[in-house]
Amino acid sequence: MMITRLAALIVLLGIAGYGALVAGRFATGEIERIATERMDVALKAMDLTWARVRMDGLQIAVLGIAPDADSQSLAIEAVVRAAPPFSEIDDQIRLRPPRRPKLPAPKVDMLRNGLDVTLTGLVPDEATKAGLLRAFAEEAPRLLPETLVEIGAASDGPPLAFALAARAVAMIPQAHAVLEPGLLRVTGLVASEEQRTETMAGLVSATTDDVRVALDLRVPPPVISPFSVSLSRAAGGALRLEKCAARSPEEAEAILAMLLRAGLAETPGACAVGLGGPAGDWPEAVAMGIRVLNLLPEGHLRVAHGTVRLTANGPLDANQTAQVESALAAWLPKGYRGRLIQPEEAAPAPETDQVADESGTLPEIQHRPWLTASFDSDGVVLAGRIPGEPMVKALRALASARFPGQILSDALSPLETLAEHEADWQVASFAGVEALALLPEGRLELTDRRLELTGRIEDPVIAGQIHRALSEGVLDLEINTAFSVDLPAQVAGEPMTPERCLLRLNGHVSANPLSFDPGSADLAAASAPTLDTLADLMRRCPNAPFEIGGHTDWQGSEGFNERLSLARANAVRDAFLQRGIRIGRLSVKGYGESRPIASNRTETGRERNRRIAFEVMSATEEARR
Repeated sequence: MMITRLAALIVLLGIAGYGALVAGRFATGEIERIATERMDVALKAMDLTWARVRMDGLQIAVLGIAPDADSQSLAIEAVVRAAPPFSEIDDQIRLRPPRRPKLPAPKVDMLRNGLDVTLTGLVPDEATKAGLLRAFAEEAPRLLPETLVEIGAASDGPPLAFALAARAVAMIPQAHAVLEPGLLRVTGLVASEEQRTETMAGLVSATTDDVRVALDLRVPPPVISPFSVSLSRAAGGALRLEKCAARSPEEAEAILAMLLRAGLAETPGACAVGLGGPAGDWPEAVAMGIRVLNLLPEGHLRVAHGTVRLTANGPLDANQTAQVESALAAWLPKGYRGRLIQPEEAAPAPETDQVADESGTLPEIQHRPWLTASFDSDGVVLAGRIPGEPMVKALRALASARFPGQILSDALSPLETLAEHEADWQVASFAGVEALALLPEGRLELTDRRLELTGRIEDPVIAGQIHRALSEGVLDLEINTAFSVDLPAQVAGEPMTPERCLLRLNGHVSANPLSFDPGSADLAAASAPTLDTLADLMRRCPNAPFEIGGHTDWQGSEGFNERLSLARANAVRDAFLQRGIRIGRLSVKGYGESRPIASNRTETGRERNRRIAFEVMSATEEARR
């Protein structure tokens, strides 16, 4: 490319010639003016606008700040070819200092779950990293931090407020803190509004003028136990609501609107919203319960813990009984069971335990135990009447061990019962909690007759193993399990071979090219989604080392293109480090214009040649690094 430019310059100068100058037709000043103009034209023709010449007789000084050594050499050669014969060229060009790669700003992510804390991110140096650990030792000595923080961040800017961040994490059992220069963002769960107010006041009082704190602390909804909807209707009368529970404000509004349409006598306050509700379509179960209640002349409806119970206030004939029982079997949503209670069944024994009846199971003997446990992204909710105080303590200890730091609410209470039931109950409850801990999210329901486990699972094979383990370990109980498998998510998370990962990386970056600001190594903001996807792909082949290669088109000098491609590869590597990819897995190389994949003679081809590509490093290459 440089040879082509110089050839064009020689033709340009040859046409003009120096004959007139040698003949002495002009004065010396005119000769210097014309020669200077010719040298300026030569520099502009080579697109070297940063360079200028100053001529004094046959002494010619070339001035300016060159972006690189290649541009400097090209400017001198252009002036030599355009200068009058016998001139002396004085190279006074200065090189622009190389721009230091822009390092990412320091950032530390802190994730706490119980006593375990995971620290990730980038800090400037080992001394800063030691300061982070020292802050946790002083402010949160009970916690056990696992440090995955790496070196590689910029050192300028305000210092990181490690002590304040460690204190915040120490005060919140389930917390996520993000610490950046001048900013601490904390999200988490606290047990009550009082604790929320106390935590916020404590952190705000500890802040300084150079650190801004953004807090998002949530109080989980209360546990409603028993979780139920109860209503009744007298003969020829309207519905009367006795109790109403919903899992969300939207459900509460939907249930209340449904009751008003069904003829509710009074407009009560909204349903109580809280945790502890059963799985499945709760509003649909209530709606179908009301529909079946309308088949009775008068009666009572109770929906609780997956059970819809209808109590008739008067005698029913055979046809009415068959109609109601058929409707209960056909209309209730999946996961709900129904039962019709006739007047002779409804009369309680003199000393029946009404608390056990509130559990949602249908009491046939006194003092029935029950347990529900639900687990999702918010945490674990426990509720139930457990045989004896020792059993309550044992279940709490097991749940704390299997779900460390994730117990949102504990509504377990002891129930005095016959000693012979306790051993069987302990086996079943422990087995159910152990199985629940194997699920990403799920729900356990246990009575003295039945154990049900529902939820989401990632591996279909594990579903069968859980069911067999429960069936073999828990005797004399009906065992029901129902798991949903998210196959697309399962496939998306499967590990890949390095070769397969390489194909996916290059395929994605080819279809979604990374964008850089013109002539620079600064990644455009629009490239963030592509970088996120590439980082996710790298995590699926966690032990494979990759080379990030930068490539350019042929515009610009060869040396400049090589340096630009290397700087862009480094920028991509820094972006991966910010997304948690280990630096030991990444190497960079700038190939410049040496590996085109399309013609450089068209804009489309040049655009394809400006790219980032990946290679898997061999063991030899990795060892050489």
